[in-house]
Amino acid sequence: MSSVISGMSSPDDWKSFDKLKKLLAYRLVYQRISLFLGAGASAGFGLPDWKVLVDNLYSNSGATRPASPDNTRDAEDLLMGTKYAGDRIKFASAVRTALYQKTDLHPSNMETNRLLSAIAALVMSSVRGHVANVVTFNFDDILETYLKWRGFAVESVDCLPAWNGAADVRVLHPHGLLPIDTTSAIRRGVVFTQLDFDKIVGDAKNQWFQRITDIMRSTTCIFIGISGDDANLTNMLAQVNDSHASSGTEPYWGVRFGRPGDANETRWTNRGVHPIALDYAKTPEVLLEICQLASKIRMAA
Repeated sequence: MSSVISGMSSPDDWKSFDKLKKLLAYRLVYQRISLFLGAGASAGFGLPDWKVLVDNLYSNSGATRPASPDNTRDAEDLLMGTKYAGDRIKFASAVRTALYQKTDLHPSNMETNRLLSAIAALVMSSVRGHVANVVTFNFDDILETYLKWRGFAVESVDCLPAWNGAADVRVLHPHGLLPIDTTSAIRRGVVFTQLDFDKIVGDAKNQWFQRITDIMRSTTCIFIGISGDDANLTNMLAQVNDSHASSGTEPYWGVRFGRPGDANETRWTNRGVHPIALDYAKTPEVLLEICQLASKIRMAA
């Protein structure tokens, strides 16, 4: 088995989809897979993209959004400082309203989402193996809500340091958590404004930076629905690329599922993450194939 686990020493090996799926299946058996989720992983639930989310915030608050396109990122800072007077909890509450205002996220409706079902299959406890870590850069707790509905013990972590728990699945939220359940209180702010991002980019002392880079260095990471435009993320990727456990033996330490023709493919490749051009409609099938291969490997051992 060990030769298969570390037998991808050539970039051409990673270009073979069959070899790559087999590698990921073996890594899943050994719980050496970590899952990183971005906005694309939640897009199928009708959640707004960033521009629409900010538009919703301005509309709901009654404030006027700056007209200049150059102020796209600064608009969040302006709204936080003027309408909410810097109150991070009130601002986060407003973001939650703007995020979920046009969605019906009852777990029974989630059942029909193939990507969510495939992601859940990866993270569910099994003798076949399961992912070691789940990190989401989204505010939503769609994955947790779905897993709880399926009877799993799930914990969302949005603040560090945090006690280890006995949950089946722990989902890390480095940018903050806005629960779907409106009866759940919002305990702290979210990383939302340009100033928020400026404060954390490249900060090696930040506990989230340390936790995430440690996860990246010690596992094979699968990135789903992440564009690569986040400067903080790309900074972490660059640092991990020089210090991953596989350094010197494999050309890549992670894979990223992205749309065909994506402009950021080179950005991922230069940071040690192999980009896979795959429509979101096909991603669930691939994830399930990895689970199925891992099951066959385990049963044959």
